[in-house]
Amino acid sequence: LPPEITALIFVHCLPEDEFIKPDLLEAPLVLLRICEQWREIAMTTPALWSSLSINLEWFRDLKKLDILCCDWISRAGSMPLSIK
Repeated sequence: LPPEITALIFVHCLPEDEFIKPDLLEAPLVLLRICEQWREIAMTTPALWSSLSINLEWFRDLKKLDILCCDWISRAGSMPLSIK
């Protein structure tokens, strides 16, 4: 499939929650782990990264939280970003 079609499919894989939880077993993070091509498409599809739900109890190491937030925000590109 062309990357543009794959990206649209990926967007439809997002959980239906308004805010996306950073879960390695759900989109968008699980898409990064399938293969190199999917990783590249997912990383460059801003709509996958346009919302984020953070629970500070999930992070014992605040440096990891900082890295997650910086990566998530940069991947959102020029998309409006919703954070909870």
